[in-house]
Amino acid sequence: MSILALDLLKKPEILETRPIYVVMGEDAFLRAESISAIERLHMVEESDKIGITRKSGDSAVLADVLDELATQSFFSPKRMVVLDPADEFITKYRAGLEKYAKKPASNSVLVLVAKLFPSNTKLYKIAVEGKSEETKGGLKATPTACLVDSRPPKVGELVDWVVGRARFHDAKIEKDAAVLMTELVGPEAGLLDQELEKLAIATHDGKKSLIRREDVARYVHSGQADSVWAMIDRATTGHSAEALKDLDALISSGENPVKLLAAMSVTLRKLYHAGDLRKRKMDAHEAFREAGFFPRAIETGIAQHKHLGPKRVAALPAMLVQADLDLKGWSDLSPRVVMERLIIRLAQPRKD
Repeated sequence: MSILALDLLKKPEILETRPIYVVMGEDAFLRAESISAIERLHMVEESDKIGITRKSGDSAVLADVLDELATQSFFSPKRMVVLDPADEFITKYRAGLEKYAKKPASNSVLVLVAKLFPSNTKLYKIAVEGKSEETKGGLKATPTACLVDSRPPKVGELVDWVVGRARFHDAKIEKDAAVLMTELVGPEAGLLDQELEKLAIATHDGKKSLIRREDVARYVHSGQADSVWAMIDRATTGHSAEALKDLDALISSGENPVKLLAAMSVTLRKLYHAGDLRKRKMDAHEAFREAGFFPRAIETGIAQHKHLGPKRVAALPAMLVQADLDLKGWSDLSPRVVMERLIIRLAQPRKD
C-alpha cells in the first residue's frame, strides 16, 4: 500500500493498520505529520505512547530493534519503534529487513523514516507489494508495509490540500483565497500550514474563522498576522511593554479589539487545555500536543505556562469571558483599555 502524505493529512482515515511503515520523502513537515498520524492510529490512549521508542537509524543495531519489537510491553498494548533517519539502517541491514518484512512481529510497529525507498528494490517488492521468491505464478502475499510518500507537493495538488487542511485549524478558507495563498507562499506544505494557523487566529470572530482572499492579501507576508502572534506570545511571557506596542500598532492599523480578543482566545484556550491535562499528570510535551500545539510551538507553550503559573492558567477562561463582556458594554472602559488591562494581567510576574 502506498499513499501520499498530503492525502493522509486531509483524511487520516485512509491510513490502514500495518506492522511496518516507511515514511519517505524530502519534506520534513509532511514526514513529521505522517509519523504523528501513524502514532495516533496505533496508540489510541495517551498512556499507550509509553510503548513508543525513537532511535536514530545511524546508530541503531538491527538485533536490538528486532528484540524490542518482539518484546511485549507491560504498559502499552503495542510496541512501536521509530527509526529516524533510517536510510543508513536500511542500506546496512537490507537482508535482515527483507526477512523481517515477510514475517513481522505481531502487535508491534516498525516505522522507517527515509529520504529514499526505491520501488525497484527487493525490500520494496516484499514489504509494499507483497512479492517474493516464495510467491509463485504471479500470486502475492499480503503486503506488510505501508509507504507514506512525503515528497514535496506539486503546485496543482496544493490548492485542494490547503482547503482541506484549513479544517484542521477549525477554519474554512475560500478556494480563491487558497489559490492566492499558494501563489504567495509557494509549494512548501510546512510554510502553508504555518500561514493557515496564523490566518485562522487572525480571522477568528469569536465563533469561527473564515479566510477570504482579502485576508490572505492583507496578512500573508504583510507582518500583520505575525504581529497578532507576537502580541500574544509577548503578553504571555511577561513582556508587557512590547505587547502593548503591538496592540497599539494593530489597533492603529484598523484591527477591531473584539476581533483581536477572539484571536487571543484561540491560543489562550489551548494554553488552558494543556494546563488541565498537565494537572492530570500528563507529560508536558504530550499535553501541549494533545491541546493542539504544533511541535515547533510546544517549547513556547511551556515557557508561557512557566510565566503564567498554574493558577493564572486555570483562570484564563474567566479572564477571557470578563474581557469579552467588558468589550460588549459591561464596562465604562474603552475597548483599547480593556485589551491593555488583559495584556497587563497576562504579563505580570507569576505569584504562585
